[in-house]
Amino acid sequence: MSAQATMQMDVKIEGVSVEILAETLAQARGARMKILEIMASAIASPRPNMSPYAPRIAILKIDPEKIGTLIGPGGKMINSITAATGVKIDIEDDGSVFITSEGEEAMGG
Repeated sequence: MSAQATMQMDVKIEGVSVEILAETLAQARGARMKILEIMASAIASPRPNMSPYAPRIAILKIDPEKIGTLIGPGGKMINSITAATGVKIDIEDDGSVFITSEGEEAMGG
């Protein structure tokens, strides 16, 4: 079995050669390594705690049949949650609930 890769390039020319593709990927890798080097010189590892002012996101999964309960009649439940906490809540049809806030306090942390 052979491995095969597909790559999309936003170019409008026919017949991009393997050499051009290889050179382009090598240049992109070099640039990426330089960016990572600069980042590492600025901070060696992630901070143990996020700033209390950093945006937050929490993703929950609920039974899709319970979405109506979370929203409440006329949006009453979800509106009361967002008004009391300051978070934004987005709900997908599959039961994924995305809760975002502008900082730690609104997320209860």
